[in-house]
Amino acid sequence: MQSMKYLFACMSMLGFQVAAGAEIFTQLTPTTCPSSSSNLFTTGQQYVDPGNGVLQDSWSMLVRWQDGAKTIGNTGWISSLLDYNAGTYTGYTPPSPYYQWQRGYQPESQAAATPGVQLHCFDAGMILNSWYTPHNQSVVGGGFNDIYGYAWSSAAQHWAFTQLTFNSSGQPVWVSKELVLQGTLSVPAMNVFSGTLQSNGTYSWTQSPNPNALNGPGQFGFFAYLVDTTHPSLHPIALVFDAFATGVGASYSCPTKGSVSYDYANGVWFGSGGFCNTDISTVRYTAGLTTQNFFGPTFYRIHVTPQNWINLINRINSSTCGANCPATGYSTNPSSYKLQYMGVIAETDLCDSRGCGSGSTAGTANPQVNVGLATRASNVAAFWYSPN
Repeated sequence: MQSMKYLFACMSMLGFQVAAGAEIFTQLTPTTCPSSSSNLFTTGQQYVDPGNGVLQDSWSMLVRWQDGAKTIGNTGWISSLLDYNAGTYTGYTPPSPYYQWQRGYQPESQAAATPGVQLHCFDAGMILNSWYTPHNQSVVGGGFNDIYGYAWSSAAQHWAFTQLTFNSSGQPVWVSKELVLQGTLSVPAMNVFSGTLQSNGTYSWTQSPNPNALNGPGQFGFFAYLVDTTHPSLHPIALVFDAFATGVGASYSCPTKGSVSYDYANGVWFGSGGFCNTDISTVRYTAGLTTQNFFGPTFYRIHVTPQNWINLINRINSSTCGANCPATGYSTNPSSYKLQYMGVIAETDLCDSRGCGSGSTAGTANPQVNVGLATRASNVAAFWYSPN
């Protein structure tokens, strides 16, 4: 039964509405890949930039940790062509010449894994490497991260949990659906270097022998943003599901409840978790589960049912977190929500065995830490799902 579902998952990537047994998947993201990537690389800060910092009605690669308007140093590299084979680290080699599909830090160095991003058709690669960026920069709502995904303009957004279809009499009816995020993901490598300040003002560096066991320096997985159409003044709500997360343990222990929190003061509510069944997530089939270990191309899928969404909204609306708490009062009707943006996010924080620091605050592990992370994503897509 699982093999049948996996076969169906591959077929549905072609954009057909296909039934496997009684199951029906309908793809929401485009089924035709972009013919060129030249204008799909961007940089910005979500929710403080117009259009959420991403291209609308388009796939794009958003590099949030190299914003020339907000940082110092060589941060204009998102417009610089990268001509070494970044697939050495991400596992994906695009067609040659590589610079047609890659952007990155200059001067580039394959041996040093200088940062870069890849985008070709439905394949994306990301190399985050903090050796090549100022550590005192600010990324609103998170650590250094790259985001590959598709964003819809308000007029083009799909309802997240309901689909207009036709009954046996040919009459239009609204049918309840589950939201599905899926794709083939890979995390080939990550490294963490801890620095010790010397009397001459420089650092001596030691590489962590087991960086994936550290708590916090790297994560990679799916995300989605949903908007409440009945309360347009409220921020969208984010979903984040990690396929890879350092420090989760050799075998991920699935909690009964997913995590519900917000990313910055008066910012964005989000529900997060791993690939398992919680109050806010459902697994019907996935080849991969949440892991702290590096892995090759693996199919991941997660469902969010209408009831999962109601559970999340109820927890958000009942939250009490003081003056920093984002606004609440979201609709508890899943039919009120539209899908705004979805994709994958690779994120690093400057954490080591001493913890995680912020800026150049004395006594923290930052700027005395450097983190590198390489990831790949293929055939990332969003679907409607119904069991019949």
